[in-house]
Amino acid sequence: MGGLTQRPWTPTKRRGPIAAEFSGPGPACVTLPTTFGHSPSDSKKGRSPSYSFGSRHGGKNDSIGPGPGQYNVTGLSAKGKDSPPAASLHSRAKEHKSDSMPAPGDYNPEKSEHSLSNHDNAPKFTFGLKTQPAKPVNTPAPGDYHSDKVSLNFLSNHTQLPSYSFRQKIVLEK
Repeated sequence: MGGLTQRPWTPTKRRGPIAAEFSGPGPACVTLPTTFGHSPSDSKKGRSPSYSFGSRHGGKNDSIGPGPGQYNVTGLSAKGKDSPPAASLHSRAKEHKSDSMPAPGDYNPEKSEHSLSNHDNAPKFTFGLKTQPAKPVNTPAPGDYHSDKVSLNFLSNHTQLPSYSFRQKIVLEK
């Protein structure tokens, strides 16, 4: 087998007595000091720093309210109402929305004119720069054109511009 040998089983050596061999009550009867936190009389343990970086909030008992016997707890349990959940096989009806329109006699034009003409309701702030109004255009409107007022003499130094036509010129013989 090439040098491997199987050894017989031997039990492990005992390192001390087992619990069945004790005649006393055991280690659970002794109250040991805590390993975390501190007790006021235990000055041998080191403590964490006793300061914090925030303001101290008010205590839980600062609010003055009714005592525990002042509440009506009939019909309540620790988990809510003391009744079984109610189930139904019907769909839930939609809630009827009331009309937000005014009634026929509620219209008062004097009130609307007052609220529209009141300039105090305008916003007092803006998010951008104030824009300049557009410059007026000097181009005449379509209804302002009159052909008898047009004079083409201002376009040239000539007293009269040449006139062209697209038809034949008829020459009359004399």
